[in-house]
Amino acid sequence: MSDTIQISEAEGLGTITFSRPFALNAFDLEMIQALDAQLRRWRQDDRIQAVMLRGDGFRSFSSGADLKMIHQAGTAGDQAALAAFLRAEYRLVHLLATYPKKTITLINGIAMGLGASLAMAGRIRVVTDLSLFSSPECRIGLMPDLGAGLYYNRCPGKIGYFLGLSGMEIRAPGMLYAGFGTHLVPAEKIDLLRADNADELAIRPPQVPLAAIQPEIDRCFGQRFLAEVMTVLSSRSEQGFRDILGQIGRGSPLALLLTFAHLTRAAGKPLDEVLKTEYRITRRLLRQPEPLEGIRAQLIDKDGAPRWQEREIGKIATSTIEEYFAPLSDEPELYFEEN
Repeated sequence: MSDTIQISEAEGLGTITFSRPFALNAFDLEMIQALDAQLRRWRQDDRIQAVMLRGDGFRSFSSGADLKMIHQAGTAGDQAALAAFLRAEYRLVHLLATYPKKTITLINGIAMGLGASLAMAGRIRVVTDLSLFSSPECRIGLMPDLGAGLYYNRCPGKIGYFLGLSGMEIRAPGMLYAGFGTHLVPAEKIDLLRADNADELAIRPPQVPLAAIQPEIDRCFGQRFLAEVMTVLSSRSEQGFRDILGQIGRGSPLALLLTFAHLTRAAGKPLDEVLKTEYRITRRLLRQPEPLEGIRAQLIDKDGAPRWQEREIGKIATSTIEEYFAPLSDEPELYFEEN
């Protein structure tokens, strides 16, 4: 068992606590495998009626995958390691999302990447005033994946497009409005959470700024093409919309186009199909220099100035985007039979 997850059992509830605080509970392969194995054990254990995932402390639920490890493997050209890691991520998300027992995710802090996807896979999703959700994948040359095509399309209106393309942060009220959270529990009461008392502990959420601007979000992001979204945003004079445009502009044009195309195509699709498509796209992206450059700029050199191969959305051919959605021909497709 990995020492980066803590296991406890009480009153029919199995709790897994992510404990890698120096890395904001980012997942390495060992941590993913340990979590996967424990969930499978409890699935067969009649003593356990529900499972809960949480982060240690209040700073982070999980910031996602260990991107420095991904950068190291990508720089070394170790595609086998990248494929193994990615498959483990996807199979874990699928396992939790299809788990036959009650699942609770206590989002006590930051939730990004794989952390966000695991949080969204819980049936009961508890947020606190310290919760923070963000999907900044486009800024590192990747696309929001691991089920993002499903849960972003469940958001009201075009909120999912706004969050996926901009990577902007939302806190507990916005998470509840977007459907990412189901219960707001005061931070001082989260240790009282059990398998069946989330309703008792929950409090009424405050007003939601995200709800107030949704009509304008829908107008801006409800366009047929990403270029049209950018045009509409650039025509707005309000500072808030200029900020949104600026955040989108930090992303890789290739990743932004793939994100927009995927969210459009994933609407109404079942989980398995969404995950298999996201796996295809991400595997192909990890063969490109964009993610390595994005991770370098954000986490390695920390200069915040990625040098994307193509800096203009309009110069990336539609045929290039289509190639990312095609079935894999040089490696196995993603599968879930053993889940």
